[in-house]
Amino acid sequence: AVHYWWLERSAWKPALSALRDLGFPMVETYVPWGVHELEPGRFDFGQKDPRKDIGAFLDLAGELGLTAFVRPGPHINAEMTYFGLPERIVYDRACQARSPEGNPVVLYFPPLMFPVPSYASERFLQETSAWYDAVAEHVAPRLFPKGPVVLLQVDNEGSFYFRNGPYCQDYHEDAVVQWHTFLEERHGSLDALNAAHRTSYGAFAECAPPKR
Repeated sequence: AVHYWWLERSAWKPALSALRDLGFPMVETYVPWGVHELEPGRFDFGQKDPRKDIGAFLDLAGELGLTAFVRPGPHINAEMTYFGLPERIVYDRACQARSPEGNPVVLYFPPLMFPVPSYASERFLQETSAWYDAVAEHVAPRLFPKGPVVLLQVDNEGSFYFRNGPYCQDYHEDAVVQWHTFLEERHGSLDALNAAHRTSYGAFAECAPPKR
């Protein structure tokens, strides 16, 4: 791994050359949303800070005979505060995962605890889509065989934020809508749902997801 944005551009070639000379055929790098975003809808890919020019970094890797593995998140961890997400996303209530009690789901992880995003949240998905569009402008023209990029990975560690117990998350209102859709697709009718759950719901929307 060589994470371009941490390094001055003058260090890119020595770092990549050393990687190649060690016998590695590929370089891996994250692309951190929170580093590139200047404000909603505006990104710096080297126009202001030359260290952020992911296109130039990938071109250099190709010139040195390396292929590239690019990981644009949205969650990258990378030992970064907010795991590479913009602070505005982390603290946007519409983007936050929710506990069964309706509270933000907090990642208890140093150096800073923070609420994690909901992957059911339509707001979060729309924001992520805009981020991917921005990254794609610089990565897509460099996909193999036109360029060095041979692998892409969405997210990091499955987006679970180390919470994989039953009923840990996510009770975001958009997740609950998906729960009701799942029930309707699975059971087909309220009668079948009530028979399976031993309940007497009058509508699928009345059926709350299990919380404990």
